[in-house]
Amino acid sequence: MKNIKKILSVVMIVAMMTSLVSCKSFKVVDDGDFEDAIEEIYDEEVMEISGDDIEYAGLDEYDMEKFLSLIEEDVSIAYAEFEDEEAARDFFEDEYYKDFEDMIKDDDFEGSHSSGLNNSRGYILFEGEADGDGEWEETDEIYGGIYWTENMVIIAIAYSDKKSDIEDMNEFLDMLGLPTP
Repeated sequence: MKNIKKILSVVMIVAMMTSLVSCKSFKVVDDGDFEDAIEEIYDEEVMEISGDDIEYAGLDEYDMEKFLSLIEEDVSIAYAEFEDEEAARDFFEDEYYKDFEDMIKDDDFEGSHSSGLNNSRGYILFEGEADGDGEWEETDEIYGGIYWTENMVIIAIAYSDKKSDIEDMNEFLDMLGLPTP
């Protein structure tokens, strides 16, 4: 009986350690650092939506306070700041994480990917071809990641497999201390 308890204890410890380390580590990104990285890598200024404009843009469902974005032909990058951590997590999980996991389960993604979600952060990293629903509908080649921690979510997607687009995306994510695919 003692041996069974020891084995169960070891199994539980290993399971807890695995769940803690399975989610890649990264820190909250300041909106100023986000804007600086966009300007340095893409030589563009971000579009900002905040205050009353959040409601007009239809971004108020999740108590979003600020939305910064750069949308170009082959890249879509956004920074969303929320009222609190719960709102940010709900946005990440409802709008991206569940859909991406469904796409994987339905074999609508071909390529490499990793994802994780725990109580303090979540991420989705991808490099491949997507053919899912919603955000992922017939997007073909995608490269990048989606990240949540505390009250912010960052979406960084290159809709391309060109070496220069991937290099720019990696440089952008590295500048912000975010994991790359």
